[in-house]
Amino acid sequence: MLLISDLDLSDEDLETLTSIYNNCTVQSSGYKIMWVPIVEEQNEAMQQKFLDKRSKMRWYTSNSMVGKPAAKFIQKKWQFRQQTKVVVLNQQGRVVNMDAMAMIRLWGREAFPFTESKGQELWNSQGINWFELVVNNTLFPYVERGFEEGELIILYSSVEDPETVLKIEQYMKEIASYRCINVNTKREQFLTRLESCLYLKMQASPDVYDSRAQELLELYTSYKQCGGFAIIARGSTVVVNARPADFEAVLSLHREWLAQAQDFEAAFKARYDEFVKKPRCHHFYIPKAVGNMPECVKCAKCSRYMEVAVAFECCHGDQPMTPPCPTPPRFQGRTLAAKPEVGDGWEEYPPMKHPL
Repeated sequence: MLLISDLDLSDEDLETLTSIYNNCTVQSSGYKIMWVPIVEEQNEAMQQKFLDKRSKMRWYTSNSMVGKPAAKFIQKKWQFRQQTKVVVLNQQGRVVNMDAMAMIRLWGREAFPFTESKGQELWNSQGINWFELVVNNTLFPYVERGFEEGELIILYSSVEDPETVLKIEQYMKEIASYRCINVNTKREQFLTRLESCLYLKMQASPDVYDSRAQELLELYTSYKQCGGFAIIARGSTVVVNARPADFEAVLSLHREWLAQAQDFEAAFKARYDEFVKKPRCHHFYIPKAVGNMPECVKCAKCSRYMEVAVAFECCHGDQPMTPPCPTPPRFQGRTLAAKPEVGDGWEEYPPMKHPL
């Protein structure tokens, strides 16, 4: 197993991989892990960071950071773009999974032997629930008990609009003592697990019409467009999947719709469906790392074929600038959108034609 990453390999990923490495079944099967650190610019600070990270690993590692020629080869051969990935090879040296990191994050040792077929088996297993995979005790202690007991769970996040979050928390205190979870403190981990779910979904099947795919894409799109989301779930069953501003707007009217209602989630959903007007154009985001992109997609709302728009994004991180990248692979990092009429609602999101 080739663990390919930059020096910002997260503590969560390192802990999960260490647990797998220490597992008796993995050890007895002859599986080995080799860390290949990819760094664009090398200096003393990077060298010390490399040594500190390597000291935490019990498996094979490179003696030094990978040089530019090797890094260029790996980036092209294994499609590495600063994300942490695990390439799994069999005893003959053949690749059996181009990237097993998603299933490792979600299932840990249960994903052994980490092949693509094992990932498809896990994803298609009976009773699989994406909400339980994304939200678990690792991120939020005791939330799994809430799933088992069928508690009402309110999950929300909006780093870009803290005022809306404060209003949501204020209204929830007025209403009742439900299990309310602010995801802001675990935002990156939550988004990583969400993208892992999308990766496995598209790897198992590029069909975006089933309910799980629609809920995942709706949540991910809300995150990308609005910088947050709000969810109401009964146990692990998602009832409402909304944008933070819409969620707060409906909550602000709780004195009108909650007085005679017995079930909070049912009353909220009824008011939400009545209050929130859906935009005319339907579009969603698919993270570039999911790999198995659908060639064409019909709109879930009107069944017309959706147009493809390519989007480039920078979140102004502290990563060093990379050299000019080669021509991107097909459909890498894109938005899918349904456009009922030319010019209708597209002034804000001008489509870029992508060569097919």
